[in-house]
Amino acid sequence: MAKLNGPFDFSGNLGNFSVYKMRGVDKLVVRRKGGPTKEQVNSSPTLARTRENNAEFRACTMLTKGIRSAVFLVNHLGDLRFTGALNSLGKQMQMLDKTSKRGERGISLSRHGSMLAGFDFNAEMPFDSLFRHPLTVNTNRRKGTATITIPGLIPGISLNLPWKAPFVRFLVSLGKAGDVRFNGTTFQRVEVGTAHQQYRITEWQHTGAASAPADVTLQLDKGAGRGESLVLAIGIELGVTGRYGEIEPAARAGAAKILAVF
Repeated sequence: MAKLNGPFDFSGNLGNFSVYKMRGVDKLVVRRKGGPTKEQVNSSPTLARTRENNAEFRACTMLTKGIRSAVFLVNHLGDLRFTGALNSLGKQMQMLDKTSKRGERGISLSRHGSMLAGFDFNAEMPFDSLFRHPLTVNTNRRKGTATITIPGLIPGISLNLPWKAPFVRFLVSLGKAGDVRFNGTTFQRVEVGTAHQQYRITEWQHTGAASAPADVTLQLDKGAGRGESLVLAIGIELGVTGRYGEIEPAARAGAAKILAVF
């Protein structure tokens, strides 16, 4: 991805190039058109490595889709690049499969979940930079439970917010995500069922008022099975007073991270 410097300010096509704007990038983005055709990619002997790479990348995107589904409650608090960052993490896990041949390497989140723990959804606004107190986390994979103790707010100490918003609340999500395996023909994600998510949203609190610690407990219908992982995430969301006096979430204000994968 190239970036365009200079006095130009436009988007669209320019010869063999496409020029467009992207949120989170302060310069125009330039991409070159072209490349091999779909038929060439699918059948050309010289593009065999490309087919292997494409297949394994699809496995990474399948894993990312499962993770996003497990923590859907906090996805909106991420930046535009967090999906790509999850794909990259999936690729690192995939490289740890030393037994399968290239193009068929699976991704075992259930074995390498520690690589995902601590993942921030917003690279420029890490969760720990906004909320300064450590969280206490207790998990049970067999029972499918997680408890988070959120310390009470201390005005002027607990929060470090770059946005002007008078209210804050926490979003906690627990969900299942499955490993991605090659079945001899294609990649498949381990099915985790339909009722595999639980979440809690705390009440709005004024950022200038003290509050007591709060325990948040989430429990799924059953624990994690073989090839399944439980993904625990937390987000911090800012609130403003709406048109009719109600509190509503502030746009693009907040952060989230994955606390544990177990």
